[in-house]
Amino acid sequence: MSRTRRVLSASLFAMWLLCGMVHAVKYDGVRKISDDLSLLADCGHAAYVLHAENRDRVVVVTPGLVGRVLSTGFDGVDGDTNSWIYEKQLRKGATRSEAGGNWAAFGGEERIWYAPEGGRHAFFFEGTEQRIGTYIVPEPLNSTQFQVTALSPDARSIEFMAPIHLENIRGYGFDIEVTRRIEALDSCPYALGFGDDIEVTGFESRTWTRNVGRKAITKETGPISTWTLGMFPAYSNSVVMVPIRKGSDKELGPPINTEYFNVDMIPTDKVLADAPYDNYYAVEDGVALIKGNGNVMTKVEVGPRRSLGRMASVNLKTMDINIVEFRQYPEMEYGGSFWLPYDGDDYDGSAVSIFTLTADLGVHPFYELECISPSLFLEPGEQYCHISRTYRLRGDRKALKKVLKRYFNADMDTLREFDRQAP
Repeated sequence: MSRTRRVLSASLFAMWLLCGMVHAVKYDGVRKISDDLSLLADCGHAAYVLHAENRDRVVVVTPGLVGRVLSTGFDGVDGDTNSWIYEKQLRKGATRSEAGGNWAAFGGEERIWYAPEGGRHAFFFEGTEQRIGTYIVPEPLNSTQFQVTALSPDARSIEFMAPIHLENIRGYGFDIEVTRRIEALDSCPYALGFGDDIEVTGFESRTWTRNVGRKAITKETGPISTWTLGMFPAYSNSVVMVPIRKGSDKELGPPINTEYFNVDMIPTDKVLADAPYDNYYAVEDGVALIKGNGNVMTKVEVGPRRSLGRMASVNLKTMDINIVEFRQYPEMEYGGSFWLPYDGDDYDGSAVSIFTLTADLGVHPFYELECISPSLFLEPGEQYCHISRTYRLRGDRKALKKVLKRYFNADMDTLREFDRQAP
């Protein structure tokens, strides 16, 4: 990509975000879940607080905000939370999607979208000219209000549903019924054996996508994939880890995919302290590392044959850990979301995507931990269930370091060295 194009890209992206995101909630102090609940009530957004068996472990769900999980906490509604929330957008509600990327960016620890984003079967563009200026979030993914269909008596789980209609750039329409079930979790496999040294809070989401149209979803119509995304505050020492399966590129594909750097979404001319741009992501022994401090923008992906179905992030200063795990099927085809021009295989896409937003665009920076289902070729009436679990861990630093090494192939020396190389 030429330097001129990169500078133009950065300007377009800055305008995109500054148009609608200049008054984000401040992160200069500790936020309380009770404050978020008061904010939602003031704005007329219904919120449901789920409790694990340990009633202090809470999960805040807002079905009316496109069926999302807004936040989690360890210490009840009067305790702290650390999810990325955009207060101005919550107060405005679901403003209509507009070209250039303006959409209702409420934030939260998990939202539901559908892929492919870009490419020859894109949902997020109206044609083959695919750049920031023509990017538009499909309105159903911006403003749909899910309706609650079930709430467990113990307030541990909630279920809600909404019909959604999407159209891709080839003119094919998709009528789907989306049902989401969110459940507060009591335990985490990554914390087993550590006793009281590690505390856990989190949730499981099950998202059923049913084809309620009259025609099958096929390669002729183009694919559709369930896509869940969590937004987390970026701090100066935030690092994302995606453990990867070892093996040859011929058999498993490349360890990471940086195709998004080839289009105008990522302004790769920006560096700090003369650090090369590619210092902000790396492949080490069995793990892909992405810097999540928000000083540069990144979009790094991992294919289903390389992914182990889990990813994590850590604030190296506090050692707080976020983990997302999900069900994947490496034997199936995954649709590519890469923006045009792209000359690769439409069905050699990604299962994991990590996006980082920069700190200089008027908001506190965030990074996204994203997981994507296989391409869903559904006959009329058929459905697929996408399962994802999000955990937050805190506790003894030595125990948390062991979790990162054991399950994410990331030792502290490697993480600290990578962190130093990406200011």
